[in-house]
Amino acid sequence: MTPKKSKEDDSYSKAIKKLFIQKYSSDDYNKLLKSYKDENLDIGAVNDNLISKIAENIIIAPEALQNLALKRSDTIIQTMITKHKIAPARLIQNEPKASDAIRDEWVGCEITVRN
Repeated sequence: MTPKKSKEDDSYSKAIKKLFIQKYSSDDYNKLLKSYKDENLDIGAVNDNLISKIAENIIIAPEALQNLALKRSDTIIQTMITKHKIAPARLIQNEPKASDAIRDEWVGCEITVRN
């Protein structure tokens, strides 16, 4: 018995398909999909491969990654203040810094909690 696909899976796959076709073409999508089916890849692997193809040659400015790191750390700090009742004076947001420990290009923003 084949597992049922959820609507979420279908909409996710459709979004990936749309992005792929915007960047390449319908023919390229159909050819790749056929090759993935020939390899017996499941839908998750197909989506991952398509996303990798879409992401090829996309350049993200370091400033954009730094801004994203700051926004994420701001959100974490606000959650710690409001939900966990940590005094704002105890939380220190450090400057974003690049790291290749996890991926080729990664920017993190360390948060320190003081006693």
